[in-house]
Amino acid sequence: MNVANNISKGKIIMLNETKEIVGQIINSTKEIEAMENQISLISSEKLKEILEVAKHGLEFKGIYKSAYGHNINLDDVKEYYKDKRKKIPKGTLICSLIEDSERSKDGEWEVHSELFLMEDGSLKVFDTYYESKSCSDCNATHVRSFRNVGTNEISSFDVELIIQQVLIQLKKRQSTLEERKGTSNERLEKLRTIRIS
Repeated sequence: MNVANNISKGKIIMLNETKEIVGQIINSTKEIEAMENQISLISSEKLKEILEVAKHGLEFKGIYKSAYGHNINLDDVKEYYKDKRKKIPKGTLICSLIEDSERSKDGEWEVHSELFLMEDGSLKVFDTYYESKSCSDCNATHVRSFRNVGTNEISSFDVELIIQQVLIQLKKRQSTLEERKGTSNERLEKLRTIRIS
């Protein structure tokens, strides 16, 4: 009889312990979900604020649909995107994720999911195909690229990464402008010192 009571008490203890652990798991899951919802809301708000400010300090260029070039430069744009009003939308590349790639002895190709900050402060995803091939005839690498409106959602990019990349872009722009300002100042000083007799 004592053995049966001990087994029964052991089952009750294990059942109570199981219920307690499951209760803790349920509570932790609810707390984590609430925190993740808060994180999502706050990060979304912060991102909007940062993009609204950043758009005034970045340089925006027309977004190409197809481009060609040599070595790593895509300097021969064949076609730009056009919006409904037939204007070329302008943006700046913020993040790029390599979705697929392949290398061979002749060259390589990659498919990127690219996130652009547009001139109006919105974000837009493009899928971009890059291809490069070595050419023995001209001893150069021929590159080409084709871009389409993206299939990925903006949410596939980490908010913290987007913010970090925007700050990097702003710092690069600031540095470039400081260099240009220094060069312009030197030229201006030289011109002022020229005397015509």
